[in-house]
Amino acid sequence: MKIFFPDIHITLTRNFSKSLEQLGHQIILPSKDYKVTQIPPQNWVWNTSHTKESIKKFDLASNSIFVNNEELFDIKPDVIFVSAFENQFEVLNVIWPEAKKWGAKLAFYSGNDYWDTAYPWDIIKNYMPADQLAAKLCEQHKKHFFHYRPWIDYDMFSFDGVSDGKKIGTYICDYKNNFPDDYRCYTQATQVHDAEYILCENETKERTSEIMNETISTLHIKRLEGYGFAIIESMAKGRPVFFWEPLTQGKSYLQWLDLGVTGFTFRDLGDYISQQNFLISETEFRHEVQNKCAKRIRDIINNEEQNLKLKNFLNNLL
Repeated sequence: MKIFFPDIHITLTRNFSKSLEQLGHQIILPSKDYKVTQIPPQNWVWNTSHTKESIKKFDLASNSIFVNNEELFDIKPDVIFVSAFENQFEVLNVIWPEAKKWGAKLAFYSGNDYWDTAYPWDIIKNYMPADQLAAKLCEQHKKHFFHYRPWIDYDMFSFDGVSDGKKIGTYICDYKNNFPDDYRCYTQATQVHDAEYILCENETKERTSEIMNETISTLHIKRLEGYGFAIIESMAKGRPVFFWEPLTQGKSYLQWLDLGVTGFTFRDLGDYISQQNFLISETEFRHEVQNKCAKRIRDIINNEEQNLKLKNFLNNLL
């Protein structure tokens, strides 16, 4: 199958493209030459920078295709995805009216916890939610759906063993500008806690993986969060994640949180410092948690199992 899936998150797109390639399918992405006509108030639809060089630059599947408007209609993808609230207007009003003429199937994806009316349920027949809320809504609306757990690059984020020291990582892009309140909480923690904090905002995946090797854990304070690739990648490296408890309520990433194994929650700075210091000082406990963390996330997100479920979902689209 040729599957049109607009890029809204490069890690998601990279991993989804490789998952599709393993199944013998091909991802189709809008190129920088695609002219969007349906722009929502958010003034953002999808990643508009892709060229053929994106395969190497972002480590996408080798068979990825990038198209402008005319090329999209010439290729005639078998499946058309709405991949985010912001691009449903372009897809449903411009692409889908033509695509349904050649027999394409329409599907929806979401990774963040949307509200009930974010997508038009009267149109939806196929849904691939990665978030828990949408999965529950699919059940309520009796839709054909697959609760997707996106493919994780366990080779890039391999578990290379336990670690010691006092380095703690945070992996949030343009943290201060995008999440100023959360960044303020983060800086408060770094100022009062006697440890070395490393903030990664725009590093490559290779460099991020290297930094995770140097750390003992991850601090993740971010109120707007869905699937949480940085969270999962930290866990894959065997680095448990610390979350501020008030921000975790109803979050989809709670699927990966096995308290005391893959992560910890804290109520306030004192609670955080106490738990983090225990992890720092108790070598046997730290090593045990790191080992269990790496194993547990691979049990929760099994790439082969997810690929089989994805194959079944795509083969039975309505």
